Amino acid sequence: MQFSTTSDVQEMERLKRMMKSNLDALSSSPAADLNMLQWRDYLTSLVAGQRFDLSRSKPGSWCVAVDDNDMPKDARVDFIWFPSYVAVATMIQASQKMPDVIARITGFEDSLRHGLEFVANTRLSGHGYGEPIERCEAIHLLFSAGVFDFIKREPHFSPAFLAMLKQVKQELQERIDKKQTVVWTRDFSEDYLRAIDQLATCA
Repeated sequence: MQFSTTSDVQEMERLKRMMKSNLDALSSSPAADLNMLQWRDYLTSLVAGQRFDLSRSKPGSWCVAVDDNDMPKDARVDFIWFPSYVAVATMIQASQKMPDVIARITGFEDSLRHGLEFVANTRLSGHGYGEPIERCEAIHLLFSAGVFDFIKREPHFSPAFLAMLKQVKQELQERIDKKQTVVWTRDFSEDYLRAIDQLATCA
């Protein structure tokens, strides 16, 4: 994993796509089909590439930008928060499919714990008109990667992350109950209900 050394948006988008493509490949492949050496190198790079040097963001992200100075919220969602969701999802998928590899990566567990703490602080929020879509997509990504199953089995691994999931589930249920599901011209009732069902598997 690497971050951009410039403010080139196309380069940052490329890095995001690469991270998501790696997660998709991991999720869709049986453990026996995975190249363990390549995955060891990539997972080691995730641990090494975790960001504790940003001036505005909480520590523990996988920001793909060179820094977060003057970065607006929509860019933080795209280039800090989403890559971090993908990174923790990848690490948890890998911990299930290749535990022997994970055991040999120094700092892996601490890195995952820091990552979940970072994600907890985002509250899986989006930005502007796209906020409901971005939040529901984040929930679906984490659910599909087995992150919710993991935290259900290991609730003490990141109490802050679990508490955040419960809070998000409650917020979405309140929007349903109060009929506050329309953003501009679109009704997100079905999206919220699907997200609530996914969150209910652990929260």
